[in-house]
Amino acid sequence: MKLKGLYIVATAALLALVTAGCDKNPGEKTPQDKGTEAASPTEIPEATATPEPTATSAPTATPVAENYMEANGIKVLGAGRYDYQGLSIVGWDAAGNYVIESAVCEAIFTVTEEENGDGTKTICATLHSIPVVNKKKGWSTATMGGFVDLKSGKAFFPSSDKMEQFALLKQGEKSYELRITFEYEKPSLTYPYYTEKYTVVCPADYEDAGFYLTGSPDNESYAERAGNWKLLNYIRHGESDLLVFGVNEGLATGTETEPVETPALEEAGDGEHYFDKHGLTARGEGKHTYFGTVSTGTINPETKTYKVASMEFKKTEVEFSLSEEFPGDGTKIMTATFCYTPEHSSEGALIMPYSISGVVDKRTGALYSPRAYSLAEPHTVNGENGVFSLTVATETRDTMEEDGKIRVVYVVGCPEAYEDIAFYWTGYDRTMYLDTPTWSVDSIVRLKKGDSELLFFE
Repeated sequence: MKLKGLYIVATAALLALVTAGCDKNPGEKTPQDKGTEAASPTEIPEATATPEPTATSAPTATPVAENYMEANGIKVLGAGRYDYQGLSIVGWDAAGNYVIESAVCEAIFTVTEEENGDGTKTICATLHSIPVVNKKKGWSTATMGGFVDLKSGKAFFPSSDKMEQFALLKQGEKSYELRITFEYEKPSLTYPYYTEKYTVVCPADYEDAGFYLTGSPDNESYAERAGNWKLLNYIRHGESDLLVFGVNEGLATGTETEPVETPALEEAGDGEHYFDKHGLTARGEGKHTYFGTVSTGTINPETKTYKVASMEFKKTEVEFSLSEEFPGDGTKIMTATFCYTPEHSSEGALIMPYSISGVVDKRTGALYSPRAYSLAEPHTVNGENGVFSLTVATETRDTMEEDGKIRVVYVVGCPEAYEDIAFYWTGYDRTMYLDTPTWSVDSIVRLKKGDSELLFFE
C-alpha cells in the first residue's frame, strides 16, 4: 500500500491500517503531536513501497509407500543364490533342546508361472537351503519359509504338507482366493539341500505374490505360523536375516533348472584323459592286498573315538564292492563300499588300515571327497558331452559292526552315460596333515599319500 498526503495519526485509522495488513517500513518513525498542525508540507513526501509478503513454500508431501515391503525397508529379491546371516544347529543341551548359533548360510530361489486359461494362474516356487557343514563333518539346517503377499505383508504357511489348502487374502477392499500346496525334501546321501516347494493357484490378475526364507530359532517358531495369516514382522527368526523373494522379480531375473556348485578344480591333466595318459587302471570287486599305512590305537569307551598310538607302513588288506541303481530319469546311483577287519593286539589295542579315500574322475584326475557325512555334495563337471551335475556323498561307520568289520560307503549320483567314475583308496602318513582334509575337490597330483600304494576301483 502507498501512503498519500499527510500522515494520519488518528488511532482508529491506524487500527484500520493494521487490520488491512499495512506494515510499517523498517526504520520509519511515527510522527508525534502533528495532528493539530494545518500547514501543508512544501512538497509531497515520496511514496515508499511496502515489501511484498514473503512467499512460504508449500510443505513437501512425504511419499507414501506403495506396499508393506517398501514401508519396512525390505528389499524384494529375484531368482538366484544368496548368502545371508542365518542359524545353524551345533548340538543339544542337557534337556535335549537344540543349541543354535549364527552362521553364514546360502539359499537358492527359483520360480515359474503359467496361465491356466480359466482366469487363474499357477505359480511354482522353490526355496533351497544349503546345509551348514561344521569342522567335525556334521551339518544342519535351521530354516523356515512360506508365502507372503508383498503389498500387505501378510504371510501364510500351510498347516500340512502335500495337501492343497484354501486361503482368502484381503487387500483393502479386494479379496483373492488362493490355493496353496507345500512339500519339502530333506538332505540325504542322494540329495544335497533342504528344499521347500510351493504351488500357488491364484487369480490371473494377482501380481503381489512372494515368498520368504529365514532362520528357525526353535520348533515353536516353525509351528506357530502353520495355517494362519501372520504379518511378516511378527514371524520370530532370532538373529537371522529375513529374505523376501518376489515372483515377478524372479521371473524377470530367470531361473536355474538345477542348482549346482562349481568345484574349485576340474582338471589335472592338460586336457588329456588322465588315466590313459599315466597308464592307470582300476581294479574290480573283491579283496585286495596293498602296501599302506597301518595304525595301532585304542577306542575311548566313553566317546567311542579311536585314538592312534603309533603308525607304520606295511602290507594290509581292503575289500571293495559296487552296486548301481537306475531311477528311470536318465541318472544312476552308484554305491561303493570299502570294508576292512581290525585286528586285536596282545595288549588289546586295535590294528587297522589308516586311510583316505573318495571318488575320482578318470578323465580329469579330479578327486571328490565329501566334507560331511550322510549329505550329498553337488558339483558341476565339464564332461566330453557337455556340462552335467554330479553328487558325491559318504557314509562312514567308525565302529565295528556285528560281523567285526568297519565299512566306508560312497554314493555317487550321475548321468547313466557317464563312465569315467572310479573310486580311490590309499594310506597316508598322518603327520603330513594337521587335521583331516576338509577339501571337497582337489587334483590327484596333490594327493599326499606318503609311501602308500594308491588303488583305484570301478
